[in-house]
Amino acid sequence: MIYGRRKFPETPQYLAFVKGQKEELKEKYDLKVGDLPSLKKVAWGAILPTLLLASVTWYLFDVSAYSGVFFGPSVIAKDIGMNGLTFELVILGAFAVPWNMVSALLNDKLGRRTLQAVGFAGMGLFTLIFALLFGKTGAIVSLLLYGLNTVFSQLGPGTVVGFWGVELFPSEVRGLTQGITVMAGRLGVMTTTFLFPYIISTQGIVTTMILLAALAFVASLVTTRLPEPNQVSLAEKELEMRGTPDVLEEK
Repeated sequence: MIYGRRKFPETPQYLAFVKGQKEELKEKYDLKVGDLPSLKKVAWGAILPTLLLASVTWYLFDVSAYSGVFFGPSVIAKDIGMNGLTFELVILGAFAVPWNMVSALLNDKLGRRTLQAVGFAGMGLFTLIFALLFGKTGAIVSLLLYGLNTVFSQLGPGTVVGFWGVELFPSEVRGLTQGITVMAGRLGVMTTTFLFPYIISTQGIVTTMILLAALAFVASLVTTRLPEPNQVSLAEKELEMRGTPDVLEEK
């Protein structure tokens, strides 16, 4: 893996906007490059609000998603009369994996923001319905409601949430912004791991799931405030953020 990665060329955005290497752009990508925009100090004041929003959506997604992963097989499956392993296999095979593939096909057509906002809203809706009907329906209906929550999870943020840290920020800080958004997600996992067992034990699963539904609705609203990067190349986004004309032209 290390050997293979060392053989990859640097991305054209890195060569153009960080290193300013016109010759290597021509050699590696056959790109004719005009005068490159001068490298300016990153305007953190301009990108911090977007970085905060992107980080919040990943945080809230991991709080919701890992609550299901951690407690679905042990708590929910037991209450609907299913073996935990069987429950998880059904959720993954029937709901998670197929709809993750559907999302991969749709995110360049419908846009990242739309899919993620709809995904979070669907997660919130079906988590809320599941909570309100918990213990009042049979195993099949409960499993279906939980599965529909998973469908919207994978249709939206489960696929899209990792795009923001890469697609919305300039090359000089793209690794850092991606790292920050990922860290926000890991904090969501930690929150779920340490806080939600206490909430479930003291408030019960119904109240816990209503809380998760509310967080999903909040995440949907936050998503609508993010810029839409769909159908905009990284180079175009870079030049837009720099306020410079298009200087990259494919030969």
